[in-house]
Amino acid sequence: MLKSAPSLALSLMFGLGLAACADDGPSATPRTDLEAVALRPVLEPLSGDGAKEPAAVAAVREAAQVAAEADPDANIGLVWRFEPTELQVYRATAVHFSLDSAPAEHPTAACAWNFGDGSPIEKGCQVSHTFHGGQADQVVTLELEDGDWHWTSTRVVPLERLPVVEGLDVEATETLDGLPPAPEPGSTSFRFALIADTAARGGVPEEVATALSQLTGPARPELLIHMGGATLPDEGEAGWDAVQKSLVEPLTKAGIRVAQGLAPAERASTPRLPAPDLEMIDGLRYPERYSFTYKGAFFVVFSASDKDGVSEETLTWLRNELGKARVYDARYVISYLPIHKFSDEHVGSLDKKFRLYELFLRARVTTFFSAAYRAYFKGRYGALPVVSVGAVAGAGGKLAGSDFAQPPSFVIVDHERGVPQRVFAVEGPTFDRSLDEGGVPETVEVYTR
Repeated sequence: MLKSAPSLALSLMFGLGLAACADDGPSATPRTDLEAVALRPVLEPLSGDGAKEPAAVAAVREAAQVAAEADPDANIGLVWRFEPTELQVYRATAVHFSLDSAPAEHPTAACAWNFGDGSPIEKGCQVSHTFHGGQADQVVTLELEDGDWHWTSTRVVPLERLPVVEGLDVEATETLDGLPPAPEPGSTSFRFALIADTAARGGVPEEVATALSQLTGPARPELLIHMGGATLPDEGEAGWDAVQKSLVEPLTKAGIRVAQGLAPAERASTPRLPAPDLEMIDGLRYPERYSFTYKGAFFVVFSASDKDGVSEETLTWLRNELGKARVYDARYVISYLPIHKFSDEHVGSLDKKFRLYELFLRARVTTFFSAAYRAYFKGRYGALPVVSVGAVAGAGGKLAGSDFAQPPSFVIVDHERGVPQRVFAVEGPTFDRSLDEGGVPETVEVYTR
């Protein structure tokens, strides 16, 4: 069996009856004159005219040099490590660094860590540090000091490498760069969109206008539900008039049916909006809460306040409406507030979450859609499929545990032959391509993908 370079070096040294020894350094043990003379033939070339170094001696020298270059820390007995061994993509990662073995000649050396991310030097031989961003490898340097002696050791904390999906055909690759085609319209097949948070000061923001042009153009859903955040709290009826003129009318002229939901702040304005062109099951309190059907799918839209939450009356109403939905293949429930928060900062969620969760599971809800956190996420809350819809106006939000701020976005659902076949986010500010979900964390709070 072939030996590695270090093993070969040791074997040759034993064959010569010599002990392996590194070159003198700041941490080397002093040698006696007799030892120096004995080792000189091995570690130094022979001098004199025509003198040649024996092949065995040359092999020892080369192997020792390779070993020293491969891991100079090992030569002085230095061992340090970090856990976890990889940084998470687009997320903050807390890493623990520990000195497991100090150099034998300097057992009490002091440790100082440079994490390479602009943070202050941290002292101590057992430390923890959080790297933010999750977008690149991080170079960490450990400095050891013991009086006049010092040692520098540098290592790379790698960013995790996501698996590469091979075998994508040309058509699939082209789809990733744009928007997937809408399903062929049919009695149980259609595309619908969900948008939220389009309001901003000073009129219609540029990104909202761009999203509107894409919705009335290439994306072209048959149905659009605005989940809330269409007006600002102090705009009142004037704000809703502007929504009708700048948003609803262009969509309806393009043949898109539009329904409106409410954010908690919009409930106080008690908007009186015209009923949408849909087959309403219960529209008496539109847009606060209502239900309708479209091409065999059942939709329930409801709102709740931040302070009072979901009232008992609304819970009873939800139970009754979902009871009517049993004959449908798909049941979509839509609320501006989610069951649980999606970011590190809590900006609102539904109370009575466990009662709602049980109700949704018993009713076999196909998907529960929410907004409020300005970020896209598709996954599960327990056994319930959930989707968080991003914001259209302004900057996107950060999911919990992530340092990556998402771009503006809205969500499209392709409902084919009675069931949802595709759910994806359309990424701003151009809204001409689907959002790459490779950067979306696998887990967010209690949600899992």
